[in-house]
Formats: sequence, structure tokens, C-alpha cells
Amino acid sequence: MHEAWSKYDLWLYQNILYGTSKGYTKQQGKLLILESADSGRQKFERLATKFSKERTEDVNYERTRIPENVRIEVWRRDQGKCSGCGSRMKWKPHEVEAA
Repeated sequence: MHEAWSKYDLWLYQNILYGTSKGYTKQQGKLLILESADSGRQKFERLATKFSKERTEDVNYERTRIPENVRIEVWRRDQGKCSGCGSRMKWKPHEVEAA
């Protein structure tokens, strides 16, 4: 076995090889692998939903555009920050409200 792999306990689950740091119990290793597999499954389910033909046809892409002068004025007023939490990072769903 390669020297780098000696730091890990190796697990084969659903034909995928996982490595967990040594020191975890078998139960803890199993839970970590199940969590990883589930997050991968969830990711692909979201992608499938996002790009499914049925969903794409149902989406209404028409919405009222906010005039550019209004967008600029709000951006200046709020100094490029969220008016709710003050963050300059990517906006979260709670920060987008329907007019």
C-alpha cells in the first residue's frame, strides 16, 4: 500500500473508495461515509431538478424589471450591503423580497 494511504482507514461503499482518518470507530467511519454519499446524492438530485425539461418548461422567466436608476440608487443608499444583515457577500433567500 502506498505510504500516503497508510494514514487512512479505507472503505468501499457502492463501488466508491472512501478514506477516513485513523482514530474513528467503525460506526463513526460508517456515518461519515453515509453522510458523504448522501450529500453527493442530494447534489445530483438538485441538478436533475434544476435542469429537468419538465421544470424548465414550467418556469416563467417574465418578471418586472427594476429600472437601472432605481437599482443604482438602492445600491448607493445601502453602500452595497444587505439592508437586513449588513453582509456584502452573496445574497441569501431571506434578503430577496417580492415587491
